[in-house]
Amino acid sequence: MPHSASAGRGSDTSSEESLSWRDEIDIVLQEWIAALRGEQGRQPWRRVGRAQPTGEAGVYVVDIRSSDLTADQADNLRLAGPDERGVRDGFPVMEATIDGELMRLRVAEFAAPAEPYLWRLRQEPTFLVTALREGLSSLADAGLASLLARGEVRGVPGAVTPPPGLLPAQEDAYRACLGRGLWLVWGPPGTGKTRVLRSAVGDLMAAGKRILLVSGTNIAVDNALLGVVRERRHQPGDVVRVGPPQLREIADDPQVCLPLMVRARLAEVEEQRHAVAVDLLEMNRRRERLQDLEARLAGVRTRRVRRGSEFAG
Repeated sequence: MPHSASAGRGSDTSSEESLSWRDEIDIVLQEWIAALRGEQGRQPWRRVGRAQPTGEAGVYVVDIRSSDLTADQADNLRLAGPDERGVRDGFPVMEATIDGELMRLRVAEFAAPAEPYLWRLRQEPTFLVTALREGLSSLADAGLASLLARGEVRGVPGAVTPPPGLLPAQEDAYRACLGRGLWLVWGPPGTGKTRVLRSAVGDLMAAGKRILLVSGTNIAVDNALLGVVRERRHQPGDVVRVGPPQLREIADDPQVCLPLMVRARLAEVEEQRHAVAVDLLEMNRRRERLQDLEARLAGVRTRRVRRGSEFAG
């Protein structure tokens, strides 16, 4: 990053020394945006594939084998006809889950295009980098980021033995996850971040720790959580997936998926309510029978009293 700052500001040493970490990052992001602009001009909407109705209103499945759509891109989707000109008038996808080679998506129940296709919005290549630059520039107080940039916030790695099969850098990241203090672990795609997270989260849970796992996308949370769930080192209720899962294995797990947990709990409550209602109904019937018996008994007593009066007269 300092090298990029030098290239952007010339060879003035005093200017380089006066650059803050924000200035350095801003220069790098500007160069990155300039390099990405050469990739612009592509069609914003790309057709993923034909959507097949499932028989359930508003639910379709799409074969994604012939597309470049991955689980990390399962957002900005619309259901529309085969012509791109009609995509804007299509139906936004409210929920999407990936199950192997199929994507299962949910739209409004009244959505029924004559020839339904799934479309994905392709953002401009500079979209994310531009958003990052704008976000950094709008920070009123970058206290934590400033402390990190100056090296004033540090962590202590955990004195633990990493699981076998990790590379040295992955072992460092694992020790950071099980250590104390604040750590910033960075890695580009394909460097094993999900694998390290799976091991770290599983071992932290085994040690009785509480973990909050968050990400910018639902699918990233599911990918990191899936390995933990498959290892089955947790008890029911130990892992709670909040938000809409996008992986079928997570979405269908009643011990992990919060909506399913809530649904099961509501079913239990409804069953208890029904049992109480049945008991109350039976109690009312018994009360009515008791009142009827009491009325009959009162009638018998009245007749006996009358007869006794007649004999006495």
